[in-house]
Amino acid sequence: VAAAMALMISCGGSPSSSGSGMGSATVSISDPPSCAAPAGNFKSVFVTIRSVQAHLSATADGGAGGWQELAPQLVTQPVQVDLLNLPQSGQCLLAQLGSTSSLPVGDYQQIRLILLANNPSGGPLPTSNACASLGQVFNCVVDKNNNFAMLNLSSEAITGLKVPPGQILGGPIRVAAGQSVDINVDFDACNSLVQEG
Repeated sequence: VAAAMALMISCGGSPSSSGSGMGSATVSISDPPSCAAPAGNFKSVFVTIRSVQAHLSATADGGAGGWQELAPQLVTQPVQVDLLNLPQSGQCLLAQLGSTSSLPVGDYQQIRLILLANNPSGGPLPTSNACASLGQVFNCVVDKNNNFAMLNLSSEAITGLKVPPGQILGGPIRVAAGQSVDINVDFDACNSLVQEG
């Protein structure tokens, strides 16, 4: 199974007490599980996120400077999320990924999520790994027959899953001094998985 993730960003704002020239952000993730079994072919889609970053430039590539970390907690403690299993409360929010209170002000034009590589060469790992039956694999799917398969990534572990300006609802994410923004990353896992072979 290969990933060609479809993402959408939505955001809101509220007053905050961050310092002068800085704003704050909280990042969460959600997904409508319309392809979950029994209606679809998958029971679970596990991805392990190790970084969420934003950039003021709409054209900055993965190697450009100026990327700002939105959830620094993930750098030392990656989080594995099952995109098809909502909380028991029935809310569409899957998980809070983290927050920062030292985000430079400006209009952020793009976001990227960097996943933990399968068979990583080092660095922090998530506290639990639902894909462990496949070995050192941290991104996987479980089909409706409980078969596990590795989720093959191309550049998602290096340059990230990119959310370009056209996929940010309402335009750029405006961060003002002393203000807070709530950023929700909406995965469309059902349209992002391609079965190979």
